[in-house]
Amino acid sequence: NCAFYVGDGAPITALYNLSRTYLGVFKKNKFFRYTITHNPLARELSRRTYVTGYESQSGQGCISPYVCATVNGDYLVYDGDGVFGIEDALSSGEKSYLEKRSLNIENGLNKHSLEEISSAVACEHDGRYYLFLGDKVYIADSRHRFNDKSARNQYEWWIWDNIKARSVCEYKGRLFIGTEDGRIY
Repeated sequence: NCAFYVGDGAPITALYNLSRTYLGVFKKNKFFRYTITHNPLARELSRRTYVTGYESQSGQGCISPYVCATVNGDYLVYDGDGVFGIEDALSSGEKSYLEKRSLNIENGLNKHSLEEISSAVACEHDGRYYLFLGDKVYIADSRHRFNDKSARNQYEWWIWDNIKARSVCEYKGRLFIGTEDGRIY
């Protein structure tokens, strides 16, 4: 058991297991990487787990716990300014950072109201990241990844119209969408 304080007291919006020893911690506009070290031989329970970490990036984070998904090993989050993935240099010990994966659809993402952004939901289904925002669904397909001119990882994106989701999940290989008026599709 371990408890530790992360940064400025703002709520944590998402946690990701980056590897056996690294934990990614998101707040609305910050990303932290923590190292978790376990010593089972320590006599006192409080000394068995050590946590060290740093703020890896400020300015980007995760707007809510409902917009995170892992798509074929890529940890994706939506922060209101775009969809970001974690670029991690775990083996070299360098800082982790977030890199925008949604450059191809920036014009569409930036047209949403603050209310739509704050009620966004997302999930992974069949190798795709589905971001429900307003009455649109932005779909990133992991089978169509590429590097842009600046060697940044990007996805091919599709956009569906006229779908307002309040909640979403993948269940037994199918995508389920819950609406504001109580319907499930």
